[in-house]
Amino acid sequence: MFDVTPLPRALNHTNPNADAVKDPDLFLQCWRLINCDDCLGSRHPCSWCAISQTCVPNAHSFPILAPIRNENICPLGWRERWEMRAKPFSCRCSTMTFMSVVVGVLSTLLGVLLIWVVWKLGKWSLRRWRKRQPGWWKVDGKKWVNKFMICKPRKKDPEQSTSTHVARDEERRPLLV
Repeated sequence: MFDVTPLPRALNHTNPNADAVKDPDLFLQCWRLINCDDCLGSRHPCSWCAISQTCVPNAHSFPILAPIRNENICPLGWRERWEMRAKPFSCRCSTMTFMSVVVGVLSTLLGVLLIWVVWKLGKWSLRRWRKRQPGWWKVDGKKWVNKFMICKPRKKDPEQSTSTHVARDEERRPLLV
């Protein structure tokens, strides 16, 4: 009736886990399906490898993420593993598409959360700034004053003021006289 001989080594690399290798019937049930819709619509745990156009057994708990753990899930190995289609998604959603959408959504949520935290922190800081008491900059009960930052008018140097006037007079004199 059905020959239950072990599968050749060349075919075993397409199986995602030990259960599929042990069950040649599952391998053949998936392998015989020739298009994506039939593969994903079968009652067996099968996935579709788009580049090699093959249906392979995939008994992982979340089949669309099987290529993360098994680079040889598809016949062409690492070259097509990210283009695998699996249940519960349709033939138009590969592993790469699914992961891109998940990363994009999570990044957007993280960005919105970060903007919200910065907004709340800014609001809190503004409230604290407006409620501050006069003299909040006191340290150890003394008012903090930086002596170097206080603007005091400079004392006029008599020599400097005369040299400035001389320089101004020279600039006003016509050049061609």
